[in-house]
Amino acid sequence: MAGFGTTLFAATAAGREGVLTAASGVSDPQLIAFHILRLLAIGTIVKYLQRQLPLHFVIFGSLPDVLFAGSAAVMTVLAATAPASRELLFAWHSLGFAVFFGAGISMFLSVPSPLRLFNSRPDASLVFRFPIVLAPNFTVPLFMLAHLFAIAKIVAVRL
Repeated sequence: MAGFGTTLFAATAAGREGVLTAASGVSDPQLIAFHILRLLAIGTIVKYLQRQLPLHFVIFGSLPDVLFAGSAAVMTVLAATAPASRELLFAWHSLGFAVFFGAGISMFLSVPSPLRLFNSRPDASLVFRFPIVLAPNFTVPLFMLAHLFAIAKIVAVRL
């Protein structure tokens, strides 16, 4: 419910102004470099190699995340040496936001539920156990919000 309240606040004029004021104090290279931490997805690849997560979860979630972390390293260097275009930053942050949906959909369709599509073993129920549960409940929303924060900054500069 707190997320709903935050969304409502951000939709107000004062909330938007606060987000834009905060965003203006963070450089583009900093907003990009934060996503290098998405290398943490290597942990789910290790769990696949230990036969604790399904291959489709790695293909649709972990690998795109690790590749995106690599692109964050490259983009950080590029943005730190020369200003990146607003269009490039918007596209990069939008893609980074979208990458999370592969893992979410893959996980949703392979956990025990009436909507389960992938019935092979292992399933993705490991993501509901500590410490991996921190990813879908803490780190993924944090990275998604960071992308939205950057996109808000880009759109505000455009206006």
